[in-house]
Amino acid sequence: MVELDDVHEQILDLLHDGRATQAMMSDELNYSSQHIYTNMKVLLAADYVEKVHETSALYELKHDPRTSDSND
Repeated sequence: MVELDDVHEQILDLLHDGRATQAMMSDELNYSSQHIYTNMKVLLAADYVEKVHETSALYELKHDPRTSDSND
């Protein structure tokens, strides 16, 4: 399991509300696009989010690790 920091939490919160592009996340969360990209790589590797459109860098929440699951 990945240790989530504040930025990861903010990204997960944003994606919980629906899909978002990297640019949208950058604007909404007030972080640079590079900072969002770096944090998205962690969330992608952990399989918490997925890229649903390559060209536009559109992402969606796949699994929120903050929710408890009785099967874990």
